[in-house]
Amino acid sequence: MEPTTGLILRRITQTNLSVAAHKLATLILDAIAWKDGYNGLSRGTAAFTLSALAERMGVSRQYLSVLLSELETSELQLERAKPNGKFAPWIFRFSAFDKESEPHDLVSGEDDTSLSRDNNNKTIFSGLIDITASSNVFQTSWAELIKAKLSSQG
Repeated sequence: MEPTTGLILRRITQTNLSVAAHKLATLILDAIAWKDGYNGLSRGTAAFTLSALAERMGVSRQYLSVLLSELETSELQLERAKPNGKFAPWIFRFSAFDKESEPHDLVSGEDDTSLSRDNNNKTIFSGLIDITASSNVFQTSWAELIKAKLSSQG
């Protein structure tokens, strides 16, 4: 299964991380290239210098190293590499999605008790409500229905 922004974002929010590590993971996700060759990156990777990433996070480079370590040891398995030399940016990718074989969070389990699961709890509307500058709920065809509902509750 090809990872998507939504899939990775759901996994970030489900992973037990500090708030700062969640923010860092989201910043990295925001910069991921989804088309091969975008900004010179391969698909599924993002590039940052550590100083630029620390500045965007509003933290020191030392604390950024702690957060990167947290993401590397988490279920997200953040990988970082610097393949293009000393002055090139770091390349980041979430390797947990490289071996993704089964979809996550796509189907509700049997223990789903949400109201939208059953058809009898869904609101079905057919018709047209025309709203104009001079519209007023008491001047529409719905006025009698609203008055009847209000008087039955009183």
